[in-house]
Amino acid sequence: LIEGIKGEITNLKEEKQKLGEVATPEHNAVLILGDIFSSLPKNIWFDGLNFKGETIDMRGHVVGWNEDYLISLEGFINSLREKDYFSSKFSRINIKKSVRENYNGVETLKFSIECKK
Repeated sequence: LIEGIKGEITNLKEEKQKLGEVATPEHNAVLILGDIFSSLPKNIWFDGLNFKGETIDMRGHVVGWNEDYLISLEGFINSLREKDYFSSKFSRINIKKSVRENYNGVETLKFSIECKK
């Protein structure tokens, strides 16, 4: 009887460990979103943010109020690279696409950024 209980305890410990691995997220979304939004200059607007596995895709527009579009976008990316938590999870940050576009009567640079491990 005691051996049976010891076996059950061992099985329960293994199951607890497996459940802990599944229930523990790989990334802290609050810290990631905090780093993204604290890095955003006022002239960058988001259209969307897609967080899948080990990749984040960000889409949006840059308005050229006081500086060139690409300088603003590069400043945003460099700021993300300087964030300790974000850069520890996403070391490769690349502009996938950038196109000038008219957005609600304002000339913008529409962009897509990909962040990967």
